[in-house]
This record gives sequence, structure tokens and C-alpha cells, in this order.
Amino acid sequence: MLNPEKMSRITVIGPKSRAYKIIDRLHKLKVYHITDHVKTEELDIGSPLGDSEEISEVLVKIRAVSSFLNIDLESHRVHEKKINPASARKKIEGLSKTIDQKSSELKDAEDHIRILQERLDIIEDLKALNLNLEAFHDYKSLDYLFGTIEDSKEIKEELESFDGKCKGLTAGSMGRNLLVLFFDESIRKDIHDKISRRGFSEIDISFIAEEGLKGKPSEEIKKLNEKIMAFEKKRIMINNELYYIKDRWEGYLADAEYNLSVESEKAEAPLRFGATSEAFIIKGFVPSERADKVVKDLNDTSDSRIMIRTEEVDEHDEDIPVKLNNPNPVGFYEWFMDLYTLPKYKEIDPTFLMFLTFPLFYGFMLGDVGYGLVTLTLFLILRTRIKGDFGRLVNAMIFTSISTIIFGVLFAEYFGVELYAPILVNRLHDTQGLMIMAVAIGAVHVNIGLLVGFYNELRSHGFVKAVFEKLSWLVLEAGVVLLALSYTDFISPRPLPWGGFTIIAISIFMIYRGEGAKGLVEIPAIFSHMLSYARLMAVGLASVILAMVVNDLAGGMFAGGIAGIIGGALLLVVGHTINIGLGLISPFLHSLRLHYVEFFTKFYDGGGLRYAPFGAEKQSE
Repeated sequence: MLNPEKMSRITVIGPKSRAYKIIDRLHKLKVYHITDHVKTEELDIGSPLGDSEEISEVLVKIRAVSSFLNIDLESHRVHEKKINPASARKKIEGLSKTIDQKSSELKDAEDHIRILQERLDIIEDLKALNLNLEAFHDYKSLDYLFGTIEDSKEIKEELESFDGKCKGLTAGSMGRNLLVLFFDESIRKDIHDKISRRGFSEIDISFIAEEGLKGKPSEEIKKLNEKIMAFEKKRIMINNELYYIKDRWEGYLADAEYNLSVESEKAEAPLRFGATSEAFIIKGFVPSERADKVVKDLNDTSDSRIMIRTEEVDEHDEDIPVKLNNPNPVGFYEWFMDLYTLPKYKEIDPTFLMFLTFPLFYGFMLGDVGYGLVTLTLFLILRTRIKGDFGRLVNAMIFTSISTIIFGVLFAEYFGVELYAPILVNRLHDTQGLMIMAVAIGAVHVNIGLLVGFYNELRSHGFVKAVFEKLSWLVLEAGVVLLALSYTDFISPRPLPWGGFTIIAISIFMIYRGEGAKGLVEIPAIFSHMLSYARLMAVGLASVILAMVVNDLAGGMFAGGIAGIIGGALLLVVGHTINIGLGLISPFLHSLRLHYVEFFTKFYDGGGLRYAPFGAEKQSE
């Protein structure tokens, strides 16, 4: 569990006539991580297989049609049908033409409905003015404007200044002030200037004259409603046809998309190979325990017409993919490594360490039996509903809830109420003891990180570098502790101060030798990182105080009769719900920070290459 799964490098060389069979077999095995070939003078990059372009074109059309029909391709996959690209092209092209036609008809119907509805709204406004539609036809010397205005009374007074050359009508409709003006063409500019200053907004009614509409607005409203209804029926009919098409084709489209995606991946695989005019070369990795089976399967597939070379990997190679090797429940905590960065192949995988300490820190901070039971119930329910990556997180959080319950028992806290004498410490009254515990946990955690870092350096660069880069910090801590003891009565007899100063001086030399000036600058950081674990005390104390305040306020309300009891009960529910919500977020973030910043920086480089076997479902980053 502390190391990624062991990998073997496998190189395959063979004639191009065997390329598809090898690709197909590797795809079915789903264990071979292909290393992309970089073009050199001696070895070119391979070319896609023959039908790659056709498959890509069909896939584009399938996805376009599926998107239009709102088909969830993944949920309808069966994976059983073998899809022929040429046959799929014919079917999809026919379907695409039908979809294009229906799409055009649907857009036409919706456009008509939109335009007719806009006209209907205008005619309904005109109805309020009690004018026939022919009043809005074209005149030789007369013009008109129709729209809405902010203040219709004041505009009437201003229009009187035009000495009868302008007549206006006003009406109210849907909370708006409607205004229609008829005026001599010669004063159009003056009219427009006056009404613009009064907040006039013109409504275009030119379609009345253009289409020669006549009669009462109510008659035209009836006609428009009939037209809208006809286009609505057409729209519904087209949507029903599209729904029928979706119901009939979604299974085929899902299978076709999946199978052709597989074929596309196979067809484009040679782009990752090295190639000559007659041969191909594939380089990659497989888990060592599967290497023999892969070699045997490839030889059987090619009738031993290929050459396969298997090598043990050099841990210092940068291109080795990383496959974490953690059975559940430890594997649930791989979610945190995906969130951060994967370890390099030669590094210790810290997932197991997070499995041990993340719930510990979380429980130490939240530490309440009641809160732990609530969050445990919540995560057990979510576990049945959430799968995939976030499902791993939910499963990981189940263990934090269990830790919360355990620490709640040790702290004797049940929804903020202390039911018996605490087994561990009273968090509210013994803050000094709680602080010492938190910092002590930090010192142990940081030093575990340094020891893991020592092991990593030992594997990577040898004993001497490991001593100077990692063990030197432990020597520094020993010197500081010895110096502190020389000024206290903690042990008797007191050690002499020069002993502590000597060890500190030696450690500083070692740090400089191992990490240079950068190491000297970071000397204060090692102690600030330990003190940073005081947040374990602070976050937990805040939760305790908030719970106590909620309980005290609610307790006071219970003495106020029925209303007080109801209010107090409501306050308890709301207050503790808020505290639990904060308890889910704050301990999570602080525990995560202590691992990523204070702990990982002591030993972890990260930046590992994710193991992505050819043919396997793509894992989200």
C-alpha cells in the first residue's frame, strides 16, 4: 500500500500487417499504458488506420444528432452490437436529413408563433384605443406614431401648442400608458422631440399598413389566435415526431457512438507508435503481475510474428505511469491524492498515511457523539446515491464520522452537552491541555513526514543525501529540545546549554549541506508548521462554544411556556444544524491543509504520471 503498483516496460515490434490485431488485443486487455512516440530522424510517427477519417465523420454526426434529440448516450449504451462504419454512415446520414428537415420545420413554426404573438400583443393594445385598423394605413400628408409614454396628462397639454395640427388619444393597458398621435407631416420632428423628453417609446405597427389590415382589432385578435393555435398544433406534432425518432433511435445511437468511439481509438492508436514503411513499434507499461499474460496473448494473437521485449523499469525514469495500489477502505482516500497530485513512481504513496491521520484530525476537531451520528447517517444515505469519484469521498467521510463519535465519547460531548467526566480532556475548561495535545500531534505528524522523506531520499539519492536533507531536521529538533530542557526543571540534573547549542550548530551545518541557503531560510518553518496544528484545538473549541451557546439559549426559552418550548426546540434544530454544517466544512478544510502543507512538504514531490491503460474508460482528472 505504501508504494504504487510495480510496473514492467513492454516494447512490441512487428509488421504493419499485424498492427490491427495487436491494437485490438491490447484494447481488449485494457492494461497496456502506451507511451507516445516522439518523432526522430530514424523513426517516424505511425499513420491512422484506413477508415479513421470515415469513423470520425460518423461520430461527429451521431453526437450532433444526439445533442439535438437530447439523448444521454452513456445511459443507453448496451455495448453488444458490432457497428459497421459504412452501414452506420448510411443510417446516420438518412436520420440526419430527417432531423434537419424537422428542425427547420420546428424553427419555422416557432418563428411564426413568436411573430404572431408579438402582433397579437400590439393589436390588443390598439383595441384599448377603440380605433379601427384602417386608421393606421398610409396617408398623403398625415403621419402617426404609436407607443407608450410615462405621463400622458402632461403630454396632452404640450400638444395643444401645435394649434390643431396634432391630435392624440391615450389609454391604459397592462399598467402602461398608451399614446397614439396623428399629426401633419411637417411637424414630425417637433412632435418627436417633445414626446421623447416625456419618455415616449415607439411601438412599430407598420405591418398593419403593409398587410392592409382592416376592421376592428377584436376581429384581427380572433384571426391571430387561430393562426397561433394552428402553428402551436404544428409545433406539437413536430415535437411528437422528434420524440418518436428519439425513442426509436436512442439505443442504436448510443451503441453506435460507443462502438465507433472504440474503433476510432483503435484506428488512431498508430499515431502514438513509432513506424517505418513496413513495421511499427509500441512502447508502454503494464503492471508487472500482468506482464506474462500480456506477452502470451500478444504472441498468440500474432502467431508469434512479432518481437516483444519485457524489462524491469528503472525507478528514476520519469515516464513510468503510476497506479495506486490501495484496497478499500484505504483506496477511498485516493480521492485526496487525485485532488492534489499523484506520487512519482519511486515515491511513497501517502494514501495509507492519510487514511490513518485524516479521520484522526477531523474527529479531534469535531469530537461530538451527536454530531458524529448525524454525519454518519448522512454519509451512509449518500453512499447509496452517489457513485464514482465523489462516491469515494463519501465513503472516506464515513470514517471521519466514526472518528468524530470516538472522540465525542473521549470528550464526553453529546450535542454540546457534557454527560460525564471527560475521559481525555475537557475542551472548554482545559484549553492549555488541549493546545499541548494538538501541538504534540503536530510534532509527531511532521516528524513522520521527515522520516518518510528520509526513506524517499534513501531510495532516490542514497544514504548521505538522505541524512543531510531529512535527518538533519530531526537533529535540529533534538538540539532545540535539549536547549529548552537546560533552562527548565523538567529533568534533573539539567543538561548544560552548550550541549543544545552544539547540536543545533551541527544540524544547521547539515541542513546547509543538504539544502543550501534555502534550507537555512526554512529553519523557522519547521516549528511554525508544528504550531500550525494548534488549529486542531481552535476549530474544535469554536464548535464546542457554539453548541453550548445554542443549548443555553434554547434552555432559557423552554421556561417560557408552549411558545417558548416550540421556539427553543426550533432553535436547537437550527443551531445544531448550522454547527454541523460548519463542522462538515471547517474540520475538512483544516485537516486537508495540515496534510497538504505541513505534512506533504516534508517528503512529497508528486507530479506522477497517471496510469491510463489503452482501452480502459477514461478516468476523470
